[in-house]
Amino acid sequence: MWRPAQYCHRTSPMLTQFKGYGVYTVPRIELQLAGTFRSTPGNDINAAFAASNQYLTANSTLGRALSGGAANLTVGLLSPNGTFVDRRNELDLRFGKILHGGKSRSIVSLDIYNALNTDALVNVNQNFAAWMRPTEILNARLAKFSVQFDF
Repeated sequence: MWRPAQYCHRTSPMLTQFKGYGVYTVPRIELQLAGTFRSTPGNDINAAFAASNQYLTANSTLGRALSGGAANLTVGLLSPNGTFVDRRNELDLRFGKILHGGKSRSIVSLDIYNALNTDALVNVNQNFAAWMRPTEILNARLAKFSVQFDF
């Protein structure tokens, strides 16, 4: 992909991210509460134009076709690391009840993934007419029931 000389030195900007988790057990009722939160920046967005030999001959200062028999030249339209997909925020929760029976212990829990039910973009199409059409979003809210036995 052709880019002007000003883009030869590519440095990634400082993008902040935050990740945190916590677990707390309510003492008297032995209820376990847990949560994780993740906030990450989106991916870099690129845009390119495939300039054909015919287009370049008519619109460039060179006034001739590409050398070496090349059919076209890909030209970058956006500066590298300049445009990004929106930030992703994810929240996962767990509620668990601790049960005791003799020498064994069990935890019955309910996990909720993507509790905010966000549809943040993970990836987008960066080619042709479908440019910026989402190709992947966060999975929808999901609940999972589980039981853990410790003996």
